[in-house]
Amino acid sequence: MIFIENFSTIRYTPGMSRSAAVDARRTQLLGVGKRIFSDRPYDAVSTEEIAAEAGISVGLLYHYFTNKKGFYVATIRAAADDLLAAARFPAGLPLAASAPTALGSFLDFVEANSALYQGLMRGGVGADGEVHAILEEVRVTFMNRVFDAAGVASTPELRLQLYGWLGLVEFSALRWLTHREVPRDELLAWMLASVPPALLETE
Repeated sequence: MIFIENFSTIRYTPGMSRSAAVDARRTQLLGVGKRIFSDRPYDAVSTEEIAAEAGISVGLLYHYFTNKKGFYVATIRAAADDLLAAARFPAGLPLAASAPTALGSFLDFVEANSALYQGLMRGGVGADGEVHAILEEVRVTFMNRVFDAAGVASTPELRLQLYGWLGLVEFSALRWLTHREVPRDELLAWMLASVPPALLETE
């Protein structure tokens, strides 16, 4: 185990490798990134602020992530991993029974990481190819999870329908974060009612 006190001092237990220490530092930095970019969009945060928040120099930040954009992309990747870990379909349940849990967890995540999610969906640096690739990986993973929960085989027609539904979920959540025109429960119910019917036919 590594005990991280700050970015300049790490205590090792016997046998701990330097690579483990590097991973621990990166993980802690990404935690700072998720916190900062959840409060403010990319363009509103300076590299100096990031370094100050982490208690390190700008040079050390660049050592781990090359530049501000590299740090942001790595933060998006870490946030995407968090989202995928949170928004799972409970095993052993049909899609109609497991989707409320998965979508509820999705909404929990976007609420807790509002600025990060909005920056990703609205462009700016989020239009970068690397960030789009991460977003696309998340979509594909969710598509596969939905197919598994529904117990149906993926076909070109169903993939197209499901991809459209995922876009509906993503951008409805984006609109809701900024306008709050309906209660969260109503938003969730509408998302569930919009699931492509073909995915529910086997249940």
